[in-house]
This record gives sequence, structure tokens and C-alpha cells, in this order.
Amino acid sequence: MIAEPQVLPGPEVNGRQTKMYLFEADQLAASHMLPSFLPPINAAFSANHPPYLPASLVRLRTTDEFRNELGPEAFTYGLVYADDTEEAKDILATVSGKPFRWLEPEVKDPEYRTFYYDKEHAGKPNTETWELKLMVVDPNLQRNGLASLMLGLVETEIRRRFEEKKLLETKISQEDGRRGNTAPDRKLRLLLQTLYEMNGEFYRKRGWTLIGNRKRERGCMGSEVGFHVATLDKVFDF
Repeated sequence: MIAEPQVLPGPEVNGRQTKMYLFEADQLAASHMLPSFLPPINAAFSANHPPYLPASLVRLRTTDEFRNELGPEAFTYGLVYADDTEEAKDILATVSGKPFRWLEPEVKDPEYRTFYYDKEHAGKPNTETWELKLMVVDPNLQRNGLASLMLGLVETEIRRRFEEKKLLETKISQEDGRRGNTAPDRKLRLLLQTLYEMNGEFYRKRGWTLIGNRKRERGCMGSEVGFHVATLDKVFDF
């Protein structure tokens, strides 16, 4: 039996109280709320990206696309109004985190390799890497601090999971006969990609470092003016 998602109190938005759901991948897959994530993701993508990308592009067409992009190890936050009915909950903001696995891009067309990570970004020695995915706020609610809220939540939750795992590894290493030894010191690294023109400075102001900024010319993916695909990371020492 799949456990219920964690539910936390959220901020007041437009004079209404909210609550925050925290889903594990299997919980999200089984939830009646799953289809509710697609409209705000697609609306934000359409509203925010022109002229860099055309408004006609659809970010996610199906819930299967959504689930496959996140994978089986992801967790996802979803903010809703607390007084919405159980049958009709609109997602106001969302963000996901998942362990990062670098894969050779399957698509060979350079235009559609735009948002793939380069191999040089794949990993660092003695470092665990997580990826932030699909952080969006409903276009009607933007510039109210919700993006900063969601970013803070996902960073904190990834750090919590990393610290919990590190404590377990330390305990195991101390109990396996190597008394006095601890698990190797490791760092935690968060990674994401975004259009620099839209979001690059938002992340840099919040402690993220620009480690790549791939230029795409006008016409790529229907762009009217061209754009840059920014790769950013944030490293925590433990």
C-alpha cells in the first residue's frame, strides 16, 4: 500500500491559506492530483519564454511524459489552496528534485540536444549530485515570492536527504570493523538548466554559479531572437 504524501502548511496567497504537498514518485503516480501539474507547467512555459521560445511549444503533453522526466527517485512539491476540494485542486507552484544521472543524449539532432547536459557537467569526485526539475509558478501568481519559496524548499529537502544518507553510511562504516573510520567526506551538488535570459540572474542571486551558457541562434526551436541555455550549480560542503 502506498503511503499518503506529506502535507505541510503553506503561505497565504491572494488572501487564501495554502498547503504544500510533498510527493514521492510512487505517491505522485497514484495521486488523482497528477494531471493537475501539467496546466501550470505548460502555462508558465508558454507565458514566460517568448520571444526566446515560441508560446506554441508545449512543455509536457501527458502525465507519462511528466513521470518519465522525473523518474522513480524524484520527489515533487505541489502548492494548492487549502480550501480547494479534494476533487479539484489547482497547482499554484511546483518543483521537483531527483538524483542526477548523466546519460548520453539519445537525440542526435543538435537543435534538440539544446537542453542536454554536457559530459563535463556529469559529476565531481567525492560528490553526490542532484538535479532540480520543473520549477514553475502559475503565471497569475508570479512576483509574489513563490519561486524563492519553492527553491528554498527543494534545496532544504535535498540537503536533508543527503545528510540522512551520510549519517547512515557513517554508522555502517563504523560497525563493519573499521572502528574510528567514518564514511568519506563528500560534497552535495545541485544542478539545473534554464534559459539564462529568463532565469539566470534569479539563480545567481541565490547562490548558484553559472558553469555553462550555451548560445543558440535565432530559429533554434522556433526562437525569434536566439537564447542561451544556462547550466548552474550550487555546492554544499559537509
